Amino acid sequence: MTSELDKSHTWFLEKIEYEKFLTVQLSEGLKGGIEEIVIGDESLGSGNKIEIKPASKKAIIEFREILSWQCIDESATTYDKSEISDGGKFIVTLTKADYLDFIKNNHQWYIDINSAVKQYRILTENEIIEVIAYSEPKVEVKNA
Repeated sequence: MTSELDKSHTWFLEKIEYEKFLTVQLSEGLKGGIEEIVIGDESLGSGNKIEIKPASKKAIIEFREILSWQCIDESATTYDKSEISDGGKFIVTLTKADYLDFIKNNHQWYIDINSAVKQYRILTENEIIEVIAYSEPKVEVKNA
């Protein structure tokens, strides 16, 4: 799914709220200066640090009609090679994925309400948010 988020380098999850609607709040990650990247005792060369700065944009993604959602640490995530997606940059729409199959196989009553669900994956630097929803989210990006 293309959105205003695509105009930025990257995003960080700031907050998730679920009260009637699911609201996901993001902060833009901006490139910092070049510095050496060291993990343990090993240098991986140099790169740009990504930071949330006072000039970072803020984004709000709102899902009004959801069936299910989950949030998982980005560093613990692997993807199913058989997934079918639209190739979105920060919000990916999936028509085939393990999480969507899990919902279809274990929570089938939604089909009697409204069977037209899609899975949306919000990609951030720190978390991955998976949402099964009946309608596309509303995305709003605000300048700092």
